Amino acid sequence: MFKESIERIVPKAIEWRRHFHQYPELGMQEHKTVEFIEEILKEHKIDYEKLEFPGIVATIKGGLPGKVVGLRADMDALPMQEEVDVPFKSKVDGGMHSCGHDMHTAILLGTAVALKENQDKVLGTVRFFFQPAEEGPGGGLPMIEAGVMDNPKVDAVFGLHVFPVDKPGTYSVKRGVASSNSDGAKIKIIGKGGHGASPDQAIDPVFVAMYIGVGLQSIVSRNVSPMDSAIVSIGSVHSGTVANIIPATAEMQLSIRSFSQETRELLHKRITEIATGVSESMGAKCEIEYKFGYPMMNNDSDSVDYLIEVLGEERTIEVDKPLGGSEDFSYFLQKAPGAFFGLNAGNPDGDNFYNHHPKFNPNEGSILYGIEAFIKIVMEQEKLFK
Repeated sequence: MFKESIERIVPKAIEWRRHFHQYPELGMQEHKTVEFIEEILKEHKIDYEKLEFPGIVATIKGGLPGKVVGLRADMDALPMQEEVDVPFKSKVDGGMHSCGHDMHTAILLGTAVALKENQDKVLGTVRFFFQPAEEGPGGGLPMIEAGVMDNPKVDAVFGLHVFPVDKPGTYSVKRGVASSNSDGAKIKIIGKGGHGASPDQAIDPVFVAMYIGVGLQSIVSRNVSPMDSAIVSIGSVHSGTVANIIPATAEMQLSIRSFSQETRELLHKRITEIATGVSESMGAKCEIEYKFGYPMMNNDSDSVDYLIEVLGEERTIEVDKPLGGSEDFSYFLQKAPGAFFGLNAGNPDGDNFYNHHPKFNPNEGSILYGIEAFIKIVMEQEKLFK
């Protein structure tokens, strides 16, 4: 479908991807990226709206009746130094597109151009969401709060993500819960400083932190159902300066993952109880900053069936386990049914370093299949909206 347009646009989309790759921008700093997208949209006379933050929404009203379908791409990069030796290597010191968002953006832009060239044949209305800050601090929720899903109201929404696995032209999708709730906590333990030779005259916050750490590890093994799963990781512990001084405070930072709302609430409750209870039992106090982050992403079952049908059952793997990571496309799926799927982009004859690795280098050939997938989602919608 739209074969000639796709064949002509894919080389341009690859060029766009390489431009984005050379000039990565971190979350909520994607101003130049938005400017570049705006130039392409203007060139092809595609209607768009810039948001108050670095996000942009384009709209194409097709010539044929149909529903409103939303397609989303994230635009931000990560604060990493690239270790891939390619002609389009990042020109920003300490910045890299190491999660494929440059490819996501190029795919969505290419899809918009292809559909615009064939606007009289397009079904319904297509909304293109160019979203900032998926890696943080979070752009999905601000997009939703800006009303991008409501005017016009989106009937179904889809997103994709590049993974350097398997050969280009294949896809993956998870039915139901597809990624974790992602929360965090900072626990500050307030003790009483003193001389290392007189611990009885102090309240050692390091000692308290050790017991809190042990207690936290009991939550998953003793409070979470064996039929469920969760993660409580202590990623950072800081206290003190030298060996012979008992510090006054200690600080712990946690990464907390879960796959149901019930377990999410349980983790919050038990972490708070353990940190507070252990601190008080040892004469210390604690302050807890608990942050609820991205909610779990829930793929609509009918939308998954639709994806498998239009992408091809022989080319689409239905996986049985969710991602341990998180994804703020989840906010879009709270507003409309839809699904998030994987675009496989492995290099058959080379090394494949996974997302967030400094040598991440997905196969650009997958850009073609990303554009094809998005166009099929729009143009075969009668199979979804029966």
